[in-house]
Amino acid sequence: MDRFLIKIEATSKVLTEKIITKWIQSMNVKPSTKKRKVAVIRYLAKYLSSLGFEVFMPETSRGSYDYVPYIFSDDEFVRIAAEVDNLPIQSNVSGNQAAAQMPVLIRFLYGCGLRLGEALTLR
Repeated sequence: MDRFLIKIEATSKVLTEKIITKWIQSMNVKPSTKKRKVAVIRYLAKYLSSLGFEVFMPETSRGSYDYVPYIFSDDEFVRIAAEVDNLPIQSNVSGNQAAAQMPVLIRFLYGCGLRLGEALTLR
């Protein structure tokens, strides 16, 4: 925002709708990044408003997520499960435990939709 205000040679202590809109349109970033930047400017606008400055409060977008999850096909999961089921048994104790736990972990992650941290904290 600071670089943008310098670029447009803004001299007044006012954040108008026109300035905010042009700043948002000038950003060439992912939608999620743009949303975070607008949220920060909203905090700045609230602060400036509390000091008595004239500001425009930008609206936050409702969520345009650019994350696309990868979903394994049935065949891919069957191959993953077969590989994990055939892990070699180690001669040390911790290796045997990992070989026994890995098939269960993989199936929890896939079947229940757990995140890795959630699955690892299960007891």
